[in-house]
Amino acid sequence: YILLVRTAKPSLAASEYESMYGSSPEGLSPIDLARENRLIEALLGAIGEGLINSAHDVAEGGLGVALGEACFNPDKLLGAQIDGLSTSDAAELFGEGPSTVVISAKENDVAQLRRAFETEGIECRAIGRVTENPRLSISGASIDADVNELNRIYESALPGRL
Repeated sequence: YILLVRTAKPSLAASEYESMYGSSPEGLSPIDLARENRLIEALLGAIGEGLINSAHDVAEGGLGVALGEACFNPDKLLGAQIDGLSTSDAAELFGEGPSTVVISAKENDVAQLRRAFETEGIECRAIGRVTENPRLSISGASIDADVNELNRIYESALPGRL
C-alpha cells in the first residue's frame, strides 16, 4: 500500500508550480514545529517496528513528483496505482508545505500505521498501491505515465541544464 502522511494540507505558495505558473493567493502558512516533531517521532517509531517499507518526503514539485521519484527503485523500477486522491486542483498534486511523506507498507500493517499517526493528530491515509508494472497512474488526474520515461527525463534534467 501507498500511504500519505502529512501535518497540513499542501499549498501552491512558494512552490515549484507557483514559480512556473504564477502566484498563489493564499500565501505561506506558519509551521507548527511541535506537530512536525510528532510526525518525525511517529515515523521513527514505525520504522523501528518494521512497519514501513519505504519513505519519501514531498518537497520540490509536490506529491506528483514525489510519487514518480518513489518509483525509481535502484534495483528495479516500480509503478504506482493512485486512486485515493482528490485531484480536482493543482495544490493536491503539486503543492508543497509542511511535512508530507509518502510511505509504502504491507497491507497487514496499514491499520497499525494509521493508529500510530492519527493518535498524534497526523493525517494518514491510503492513496494507492505499489505495482510491478512500471507505470505511474493517478486516477482523476489523467496521469498514466511510463516510469522508464519519467526516470529518463529525471536523470537527464541536470546534465541538460549544465
